[in-house]
Amino acid sequence: MRTKYLMAASAAVLVGAVAMAAPGHMGRGFDKLDANSDGSITRAEVDAQAAERFAKVDADRDGFLTQAEMSAHHDAMRAQWAAKMKDRADKGGERAERRMERLEKRAERMEKRGGGPFAKRDANGDGRISLAEFQAGGAKMIERFDTDKNGVVTKEEMAKAREAWKGKRKG
Repeated sequence: MRTKYLMAASAAVLVGAVAMAAPGHMGRGFDKLDANSDGSITRAEVDAQAAERFAKVDADRDGFLTQAEMSAHHDAMRAQWAAKMKDRADKGGERAERRMERLEKRAERMEKRGGGPFAKRDANGDGRISLAEFQAGGAKMIERFDTDKNGVVTKEEMAKAREAWKGKRKG
């Protein structure tokens, strides 16, 4: 069970910024990534956010993330999130219960795929994730959503990508 939650939390860390920037979450998530409030997200802005997250997880401040550090961080995040969801569920929040079920199912799917988020980020296979390896996900996000290839992602590009993704899921 712990692995399922770890996998779900890892997924959240890796794709949280993209998911939050999707329609429905456009304001807060996109604005958080858009540090200079110019209406677009650049690689530098994504890298800066990743560096902040990296620093929070790097408990021993050695410049690398280990599976143990990631697990400890995810356990703490999961505990905070579970308390929040329990509070919502206690107040009659069926939505919170459904969300917990969806995250558990997602964790199961990720576990079946193997490797997991840590292995995917550890590009050189040394069992540690450097800041550069951690930030590589941001570069992929910019490349994927920057449809006009000008080096920035706008809310409109993010919305189009989200709609295309939704279409493929329903297809």
